[in-house]
Amino acid sequence: NLVLKRYFIQWREGRGYDLIIAKGNQNIAKVTWEILEIEKDVSKLKISLKIYSEIALKKYPSCIVPFIKQIYFLPNMEKYLLSVVKGFKYYIETGNDVQRNQFDNNPMFSSAK
Repeated sequence: NLVLKRYFIQWREGRGYDLIIAKGNQNIAKVTWEILEIEKDVSKLKISLKIYSEIALKKYPSCIVPFIKQIYFLPNMEKYLLSVVKGFKYYIETGNDVQRNQFDNNPMFSSAK
């Protein structure tokens, strides 16, 4: 039942964007998407993520936050980003829309809808 909001803070047409992910009025992550041209007709997608774990995991006792971050939070974030990249690849190769949870669901981001 967690709702996260995405706020675009900078848009670089044809090159990428930055966004903030927030829970309520607290920022929990900043994400930078960059399209880097390698050569003509060849690009690389780079996704950089800065997680404010002290905010995202503040409901847990501070002594266990590093463990939650290493064992649960970061692996699920990596799995989520891998699914996103697979979706980009699928769309580029097929031209078909990506369906909800097509490349796996994620306990942090997937919904039953």
